[in-house]
Amino acid sequence: MSRRSKKWFGLLFAAALSAAVTGICCVGGPSARTVYADEEDKEQKEDSGEAQQNNDDDDEEEEERARKQLQAYKESQYLQLEAKINAAKESNHLSDSTRKELDSVLGTARAQIFGSDTQTLVDGAVGSATTLMEGLVKGNQTSTHNFLALTDTYQTPTVSAGQKVSITLPVISYADSELSDVVIRAVVDNSVDKWPFVPNSAGAVQTIKSFPPYKNTEHANNIDMSGVRQDITFNFTVRDDVKSGYYSLPFHFVYKRNGVEEEGDLTTYVKAIGKPGSGKLGVTESTDKDKQQQPRVIVTGFETNPARVNAGDTFTVTIHMQNTSGSKSVTNVLFDMQAAQETTGTGSNATTYQAFLPTSGASSVYVDTIPAGSTHELSIEMTARADLAEKPYVLNVKMKYDCGEQYNLEDTASVSIPIYQEARCETGSAEITPTEITVGNQSNIAFGVYNTGKTTLNNVWVRFKADSVTGGETYLGNISPGGTGNLDAMVTGAAATTDDGTVIAEISFENDQGNVTTVEKAFTLFVTEETDYSDTDMDFGMMEEPTKPEGGIKRVLPWILGGIAAVAVVAFLVVHLLKKRREKAKDMAAIGDDTELLSGTGFDGKGTDGKGSGS
Repeated sequence: MSRRSKKWFGLLFAAALSAAVTGICCVGGPSARTVYADEEDKEQKEDSGEAQQNNDDDDEEEEERARKQLQAYKESQYLQLEAKINAAKESNHLSDSTRKELDSVLGTARAQIFGSDTQTLVDGAVGSATTLMEGLVKGNQTSTHNFLALTDTYQTPTVSAGQKVSITLPVISYADSELSDVVIRAVVDNSVDKWPFVPNSAGAVQTIKSFPPYKNTEHANNIDMSGVRQDITFNFTVRDDVKSGYYSLPFHFVYKRNGVEEEGDLTTYVKAIGKPGSGKLGVTESTDKDKQQQPRVIVTGFETNPARVNAGDTFTVTIHMQNTSGSKSVTNVLFDMQAAQETTGTGSNATTYQAFLPTSGASSVYVDTIPAGSTHELSIEMTARADLAEKPYVLNVKMKYDCGEQYNLEDTASVSIPIYQEARCETGSAEITPTEITVGNQSNIAFGVYNTGKTTLNNVWVRFKADSVTGGETYLGNISPGGTGNLDAMVTGAAATTDDGTVIAEISFENDQGNVTTVEKAFTLFVTEETDYSDTDMDFGMMEEPTKPEGGIKRVLPWILGGIAAVAVVAFLVVHLLKKRREKAKDMAAIGDDTELLSGTGFDGKGTDGKGSGS
């Protein structure tokens, strides 16, 4: 007997027994039919719960099948694109730089393909990469990601259905020459899955007259970014049927560089919030739980120690990573940090190198797990090459990780580390003319200031420090790497030298951050007091300056006569003095002879023999 038959039999037995005892059908009490209805309702609820559980299991299975289908589609599309680009690279007429551009296109496409949530986005990434590849192969399009780019200050805006918004792009030019006639156009699409705004050509195009050349010494470290960075604003209205999610906003630009027209693309993102029931971007109704999206691991920032890295320095770079998924952890994460390849020279003389190398020799870091929404810091010690030019260098962070049943997921991020050159200068031999002056007179100082470093010496000044001289301060301006500034200054004697005659030339200059460096150069210059004739016996007070008569020879003659008279007076005085000195010397000699004569006669006042005279 089945379970339901047993229930029926029990209910009928209970009803019959109740009727036999009371003789009535229990008026006002529950009948057998009522009891049966309650039991059947209970059974239906149990069956409904079991059916709901079965439906949920079916949904999860369907979502898993959809995820696997999407993953297989991504792999298939990427392999086809990779084959196309590799075939294009085999063309003989392509340059090495074009082949590197094709590698860059493939790398960017890979990140976009495996980061897409729908087949539509995968198709868009493949189509964009194919267009770039064809343009590079035909030579009709030049890759310009090294010239125009969005600065790292861009913040992803959030927009809502029906809202009027302004999207501002902070665009920076890294070109070493002027970019002119710049036109930037939003690539509008009618599909709500590709474009979140009302399709309208009005306001979709903006123009910029020009971007000035980018110079590292002027624009590094955000010192002065005026001109090379310009904010471009587009005004849009969000569609009423916009879906919730992150939309990519493609922009196409055209400009002229060195008289040649070039073009390229910029892509940014916007977060849209749709109305209730509008759906989620990239999610079909059968997968609306957003469980199959690939988690992204991104770089949120970095710093170096020391903060300023000079060429040849060993430094530690710390990179902040974040798992952006709100529900999934990533495991078995392998980070590989490699400096981008740089090229120097051209043609057969071209060589490649890496700007940074890890000091330990290992560039990989393993992390066991990064929970959903969490951050992790990567630190690695590296050494910068000593011969690097002063500019930012790219450090690529390649990632490989697992997530649930998704294995060997890959992604790439990068950071730009500015490298500086230490300012250095030398001086040549100093020429001092004359090497000895009197107070109030001047001496000429000349020597060369040589920039022996690889960065510009800005605002070069030369000042002199000594108690014995004043003046000579000279501004030499800016001295480019390998250049020379020539000093030619005059200093004035201020006081007599009381030491060894050392004078210090203080040479000061600024680096690109405005920090002042001082170099000293020592040389010898003696200063003496002016000669004072006030103690001589000659009295020049009698010589009066004759008045200046007017006209020709009459004007000059008195001066000539006066000069002759002055010379005659001086000569007379000198001769007079010498004559007096000779006469005085003769007198002294005569007195000496008389004294000797007296002593020789034995005269003592008593006679010639000293005995007196007799009678």
